[in-house]
Amino acid sequence: LAAAAAAAESGARVIVLEKAPKAGGTGALAEGRLTAAGTALQRASGTPADPAGLVKVWLEDQKRSVRGGSAQYPDARRVEDLVNQSAATVEWLTKNVGLQFAADASAVDGIGAYALLPRGVEKSAPAGEAQTAKLLAHAQKAGAKILTGTPVWKLLTDESGRVAGAAASDGVNRFEFRAKAVVLATGGFASDLMKVAERAPRWAAFTDLGAAPKTITGDGLDLARAAGGVEVADSWPVGAGITPAYAPMIPAMLGPKGWAGITLVNDRGERFVKEDLPVIGDALSEQRDAWLLLDSTDYEKANVLMAYFGYDTAVNSNTWEELGRRMGVPAQNLAKTMERYNADAAQGRDTVMGKAPGNLTPLTKAPFYAVRVKPVIGGTLGGVKTDGQWRVLNAAGKPVPGLWAVGEMANRAFYNRVYEPGTGLLIAWTSGRAAGEAAAKAALGR
Repeated sequence: LAAAAAAAESGARVIVLEKAPKAGGTGALAEGRLTAAGTALQRASGTPADPAGLVKVWLEDQKRSVRGGSAQYPDARRVEDLVNQSAATVEWLTKNVGLQFAADASAVDGIGAYALLPRGVEKSAPAGEAQTAKLLAHAQKAGAKILTGTPVWKLLTDESGRVAGAAASDGVNRFEFRAKAVVLATGGFASDLMKVAERAPRWAAFTDLGAAPKTITGDGLDLARAAGGVEVADSWPVGAGITPAYAPMIPAMLGPKGWAGITLVNDRGERFVKEDLPVIGDALSEQRDAWLLLDSTDYEKANVLMAYFGYDTAVNSNTWEELGRRMGVPAQNLAKTMERYNADAAQGRDTVMGKAPGNLTPLTKAPFYAVRVKPVIGGTLGGVKTDGQWRVLNAAGKPVPGLWAVGEMANRAFYNRVYEPGTGLLIAWTSGRAAGEAAAKAALGR
C-alpha cells in the first residue's frame, strides 16, 4: 500500500493485485508501533532522536540472536540507511497519509526509546488495522486501483528478460496486466508449512500457531525466482511471542506485569531466557519443551487452568518437586531453579537472566501451576536479495530490470536471527515508499 500510494503520488498509473479478499495483510494485524529516529515528535518530547544512537542499539541488540545465523547479517550499511530515512517516512505518514503518532517518553533504554506509538485509533482492534485502512484510502485517493481476491501466479517478461507485468486470476477470469514496473509486496512465508520446513526445520511444528495471515505463503519468492531473482540465505521466522494450547488460558497465565513478568523453564527445569525481552519466541524454538510457571496468589485466575489440565497442557502441585515430575522435567532441578528465582525476587536482583527487578514476580504460594507453551511465528526474515534502491538482484548481483521487492520480501539484511520491535512497519513503509517512487520514475521514463 505504501508503494502504491507513493507511485500514484509520483504520477504513475497503479494497480494493486491483492491475493486476499481484503487489503492490509500482516500490517493490519500489527500493534502499530513504529521505530524511528530524528523525528520532530521525538525532539519535542525530549526522547532520544539521534539516528546514530538507534543504529548503535539496533546492531548491538542483534548480538543476542539465536545460534547459527549467518555472519553477513545484519548489514550495518543497510540498517544505517534505513534509520536515516525513518524521519522522512514518519513525516510522509503524518502529512500525506494522515497517521498520528506520539513519542514513547516512558521508554528509557534500548530500541524502545525510539518507539513512536499509534494515536487516533480504537483500542479494541490492532492499530495496524486502522493504519492500513488509512493508507489504503490514501492510495486510492491518489489514483491507485485495488483488485482484491486476485492473486498473481506469474510475472510477465519481454524478449529482453525485463519484467513487464503480471498474470493474475480472480478465480473466474484470468488477466494479464502489462506494466513497465512491478513491485513485489507479498509478505513472507510464515503460513506455508513446506517453506518453513525447508528453511527453518525447527519451526515447522509451530507453523499452524502462526500469527500471520494464512494467505502469507511466500508467493513473492516463487515469482521473483522465476523472473531471475535470487533468494537470500538463512531465512528465519520471527518468534513474535508464545502461546499455550488454548487461547482462553492466556489471561490466567499473566500477572500484573503481563508477559514481562512471566517465568519460563525448559525440559531440564531451568530458566533459559530473560523473560522480559520484547521478543522471546526465538529462544523457545531452541528448547525441546518450555513451561510457564505461576502460583496461586490469584487463585481464581489460576483455577481457570484446571479446565485444561493434561500432561501436555497444564499441571499443578503443592510442591515444586512434584510439579516437576508431572511436567516430566528433573524434579530437583526445578526445585533448585525456583528456590534461586524466589530468592532473587526477594532481593530484587535476577542473578540468572538479568530480568528487570520490577518484572521479578515471586512464586511462593501453593498450589503451583505449569503451562506448556510454544513459540508463535509472527512473520519471516527473508525474501530476495535487493540493493539499496530495493531493486531485486539476480545471480550476478545485477538488478532484474523492472522488478522491486519491499517489506518482508526484502527484510533479511536488517536482522540476524532476532526481530527488533517496531521495525517491521519501518521497513514496510520506508521500502514501499522508496520503491514506489523509483518504480514510477522508471515507468514514466524520468
